[in-house]
Amino acid sequence: VIPREKDVYFDKCSDPAHHDPFRKGFPYQDLRPLPAKAGTLLSWHPNLIHWGSSCSEFAEQPRKSIAMAFRVDPQRYPYSEREWGMYQRDPFSWEEIQQGIPFQERLQLCCRALLMYSVWHPEFKGFDQSHLNVQT
Repeated sequence: VIPREKDVYFDKCSDPAHHDPFRKGFPYQDLRPLPAKAGTLLSWHPNLIHWGSSCSEFAEQPRKSIAMAFRVDPQRYPYSEREWGMYQRDPFSWEEIQQGIPFQERLQLCCRALLMYSVWHPEFKGFDQSHLNVQT
């Protein structure tokens, strides 16, 4: 992660510079690892610059991470236009999760997430929507 106090764009997350790891002055010298034992929960503010990495080939037990976001009830804190554009649906209800999310919907959510996070990987042309036959 890049600690909040080292990110001059932390409170300006809509500024394109916040999402540009190739910009001049990106604070690589301030990045900090977050070592954690298997099963540990790590959480942070969504503006915090963070990323994952692969396990070391010397790891005793290779592991994977999962990510998720929690949302305040829209009756207490309504969606912004930007949020609705990103998610295009209400959060899953407990009943939907218990019934199982249909494959088509899971696939759409994965594709939207890839496109949403593509700002961090501008060199990867697979995220260029002009190369894909998809609607977002």
